[in-house]
Amino acid sequence: MFNTVFKFLLSYSLCFILILLSYTVSTFAQINSAEEKNIAEEKIAQFKTFLASKDTLKAVNHILTFADSLVKSQNQLARFNTYDTLAFLLSEISEYEKSVSLYSQAADFFLSKKNYDKAADIYWEISLNYARLYKYTEANQYSKKIIALKNKLNDSKIISSAYNDLGLIFWKLGELDSAVTYINKSLTIAKNRDDSISLAKRYNNLGVIYWRKGDVENAYKFYSESLLIREAIGDKKSVTKVLNNLALVFQRLNYFDLAESYINRALKISREINDPIGISYSLRRLGNLYLVMNDLNEAEKLLIESIDILFEIDDQISLVQVYNLLGNIYEKKDEADKAIKNYNRAEELAEVINDKFSQALAHYNLGSILLNQNLERESYFHLSKSLELSEKFGYRIIKRDTYKKFAEYFRSTKNISKENYFLYKFINVNDSLLNESIISSISEVNTRNLIKISEERRVLLQKENELQKSKIEYQNFILTVFIILSVVVLGLLTYSLFLNKKMKRLVNLIELKNEELESANEAKDKLFSIIAHDLKGPFTSILGFSELIYEESENKNQNEIKEYSSHLIKNLNRLVELINNLLNWSLIQREKISINKEELNASELVEHVLSDLELNAKLKSISFNKSIEKDIFIKGDRSMLSSAFRNIISNAVKYSPKDTSINVHCYKNSSFMHLEVKDYGKGMPKEKINTILNGDLIESTLGTNNEKGTGIGISICKDFVEQHEGKLEIESDNTSFTLFRIILPIN
Repeated sequence: MFNTVFKFLLSYSLCFILILLSYTVSTFAQINSAEEKNIAEEKIAQFKTFLASKDTLKAVNHILTFADSLVKSQNQLARFNTYDTLAFLLSEISEYEKSVSLYSQAADFFLSKKNYDKAADIYWEISLNYARLYKYTEANQYSKKIIALKNKLNDSKIISSAYNDLGLIFWKLGELDSAVTYINKSLTIAKNRDDSISLAKRYNNLGVIYWRKGDVENAYKFYSESLLIREAIGDKKSVTKVLNNLALVFQRLNYFDLAESYINRALKISREINDPIGISYSLRRLGNLYLVMNDLNEAEKLLIESIDILFEIDDQISLVQVYNLLGNIYEKKDEADKAIKNYNRAEELAEVINDKFSQALAHYNLGSILLNQNLERESYFHLSKSLELSEKFGYRIIKRDTYKKFAEYFRSTKNISKENYFLYKFINVNDSLLNESIISSISEVNTRNLIKISEERRVLLQKENELQKSKIEYQNFILTVFIILSVVVLGLLTYSLFLNKKMKRLVNLIELKNEELESANEAKDKLFSIIAHDLKGPFTSILGFSELIYEESENKNQNEIKEYSSHLIKNLNRLVELINNLLNWSLIQREKISINKEELNASELVEHVLSDLELNAKLKSISFNKSIEKDIFIKGDRSMLSSAFRNIISNAVKYSPKDTSINVHCYKNSSFMHLEVKDYGKGMPKEKINTILNGDLIESTLGTNNEKGTGIGISICKDFVEQHEGKLEIESDNTSFTLFRIILPIN
């Protein structure tokens, strides 16, 4: 997985570099001659080709070729700015030597122009490149060049970084006192700048250096300071480093459980944020801890797992340490061949990266195991190399152990004088270390006390946090109960209001229904009264005229019989009309009438109704003044509309005096059909008009020729019209005319 991710990032990085370089070339060309512009465009085309093929070697060559082409440029500022960018790009593809060459030329130019900030930035990049090449002496020189410019620089951050880099270089070179001095100078600047990130780094670096010096107390103090800051600012990646470093302190003091918990915590965070460096470091630390605890199989497994990651991220410094640790494991497991193989790997790689401490340690380990294998000549070679390095760089513990091994070596070769010489050397160094060990023991005691206090404080804080958490949980519980009760009460209130509202609505509905029922009962009583009154007349007339016809038939008086038969027919027609109106009214009340709409010619329907009523009109010498527009088509129920039209026209005939006329006007206006029927009778009072339009029944009145009605015809007319989404209008002056108007939608 890491291999895939690493290759993807490398490909992505190369694409980014080539794009950036193309942009740089293009920018340079914009401010120079046409010839240089053509060169730049050519380079851009070539870079696009390399971008597609991801050919790193050719990309590097073209970077350098382009750099050479800038020598003759008239615009020196553009030239050296481009050198700076090209050098950065070379660094990104690990061409550090070539990068340094371009950086150096750019730095000299900016220094000559007194652009000290730019020159310092470039010196810092050069120092980093030399450190990447493990050329610490050269890296040291360029960091010192930055410091030499400190009074001319505007930004103190670069000075702080330079001091820090110098400290780390001295640490790698084994010059620990100088390392502490420079890191402290960097720390002072970081404090003045209130730079939390830099402060945390400096504290951690001081912890590392004091750890190398054997000063456990100061190592613990500075690691703890760094951890506090890094946790506060949420720098998880850096937190894992400090946790592992603190685990080293706990391991030294035999607090194995505490050490293991810190390392596992760091490993968990590193896996969560997918940090391969943090994962590999935690695995290495955990492997070292299990080695000390003599859990050799678990230690071996963890260290081998870390090697796979270290190869992917190309961390050669850590690889050296892992090889030495694996050698220790195999030596303890009596697997000498594997141990020697790993010690050799550690020594060879340490020499390549110029890690003198790890190289001295690897030589010592090789000399020791080879001596145990009775390979004196090979053992002597490695012990000599270890002693040379440890004496030169002051690695006193390795030097002490090497003196002791040399004494054993010369004892095995029967060289008593040499044995005594190295025993004497061993005793002197050991006494010195013993004195320091006493001091270190005091330091360890102090550190134990600090850890104890820190752990007690941590436990106390944990208990306080748990207590606070319990309080918060209790408060949350109370709040939850309160909220639930509030919701329940609110729900009950809401439900009560809902029921109350529903009850009011039901009461109102009942009251409304009662009113409707009362109104219906009143209408029913009124209707029965009207029916009783209206039916009585026709039936009495029918009975009387039937008797007269019977009597006259005996006398054979044809004229009288004919007259009485006419009256009989008239009363029967009235009775039929009354029954039809009653039937329609009852169906409306029970909502049993359904509309069967069809397309019909309203003009013809009006004409048909007029034709049916023409005889009744002639009996009263009434004429129809018709103004009927042809072919007005509407959608409606033929039977219902015919009944409505018949009711208002017959009503006009009923209340028109003899020898008058009735105006019938049918026309289309916009999307509506209008039927207006106007008679010139005695008119209608406003109260009666309102009663009709409100849908209430009215008591029938006699017509101008004493015609009787039901009083429900107009009500039926209004209902039928409204079921067609139309309306009925009535106009009257209560003295000389009445106008009924039916308005119906055409569609």
